[in-house]
Amino acid sequence: MGAFNDRLVQPRFLFDRLKRIPDLRGPQRMTLAAAVGALIGILFMEKEHYRKGFQEVFARFSDPDQVRRVRKLFSASGD
Repeated sequence: MGAFNDRLVQPRFLFDRLKRIPDLRGPQRMTLAAAVGALIGILFMEKEHYRKGFQEVFARFSDPDQVRRVRKLFSASGD
């Protein structure tokens, strides 16, 4: 979840920083905007990768057989 959350927060941070860059004009501004845009795109793809991975892990974790094993393991009687 930490990596997913990082990929959620970082694009907002980068976009806000890009808006605050003082007085870049012409090609410099375009180059910087393109680079930050590409980075935001990569972070979005990584976020989706982590989302899918979490869904797969959680599906295994919440499988009824797994839930029964955990309940048995942590029950007071061990039944």
